Amino acid sequence: MQYVFHIGAHGTDAERLMVALRKNLVRLSELEVSVPRPRIYRNLLRIEAQRLQGQATTDEDRGVILAQILGSTKPDRVVFNHDRFLGDGLHTISDGMLYPQAHHTNWLRALFPEDQVDFALAIRNPATWVPTMFSIYGGDRTFAEFLNETDPRDLSWADMVQRILTANPGSNIILWCNEDLPLIWPEVLRLVADLEDDEVLDGDADILAEIMQPEGLTRLQGVSRIVSTHTARSRPAARSRPPSWTNS
Repeated sequence: MQYVFHIGAHGTDAERLMVALRKNLVRLSELEVSVPRPRIYRNLLRIEAQRLQGQATTDEDRGVILAQILGSTKPDRVVFNHDRFLGDGLHTISDGMLYPQAHHTNWLRALFPEDQVDFALAIRNPATWVPTMFSIYGGDRTFAEFLNETDPRDLSWADMVQRILTANPGSNIILWCNEDLPLIWPEVLRLVADLEDDEVLDGDADILAEIMQPEGLTRLQGVSRIVSTHTARSRPAARSRPPSWTNS
């Protein structure tokens, strides 16, 4: 079985992804992909991960966890989502880095030690992301106190991603820029769910519908259908592995 944890980041469109995928539950079920309700697993997985702190689950414990989340179903791929998998928003910046506890993602991987566990992560330009985090989680702290002696010019998503990969040998990260999301939204949905490029999904136009006039969206969708048809005719039969950051 495959598991993908959509881990944020805070201040991106994390919830929107789950809403869109869950619009397609019937079709995803046919394709052996499960997108459980977040309220079923968020506390459960967090409590188990904190209890074990990187120790592998036993077969018995893992069976109990999956029974509570999936019932009697046995999909090929399960998609989980919660930005608190990376920790709470109060500690997104510390010790001169983004998400200093990012290596604890191996606690999530240890919940399913015998299966493929991957991660999905949206990132944002720190120039806009850091002020957003301060406005939400700064509280009574000054901006300098929030940064905790960190120079924001030194912050690097690449460093954080590498720490996740180092802590999780064999795992992949599906990574995208949140600013690009209106243009790559359909691709992100399919990468996270591991679907073919031409798989039809409800919700493909959700983000564009919020920023475009209906007439413009209709014209764009018409052009997209023409391009998709042409691409499908010229695409090789074999499907390449979705792009991701990996240790290999």
